[in-house]
Amino acid sequence: MRVEIWADIACPWCYIGKARFEKGLAGFAHRGEVEIVHRSFELDPEAAPAAGTPVLEMLAQKYGVSREQAEAMEARVAEAAAGGARVPVGPDAREHL
Repeated sequence: MRVEIWADIACPWCYIGKARFEKGLAGFAHRGEVEIVHRSFELDPEAAPAAGTPVLEMLAQKYGVSREQAEAMEARVAEAAAGGARVPVGPDAREHL
């Protein structure tokens, strides 16, 4: 079986998905028969180069939300990452992963 994984390395949800896939694959009886092909996909090609902007500020700007809403977004990522994905999250994280 061939599995193609398309991901943007700057996307925390892609890291979470990768960790979940690897966890599922580890429990798959035929994992030795799985060929994994990683593909690159840029979710936001118009994004400016990372300038060290704090994640919460970047999220609030990008999605037009308040800081509190950006904190809630970041909390959802942190909660999902708690399942084993290594994702740099938190108020001091920078947008360039």
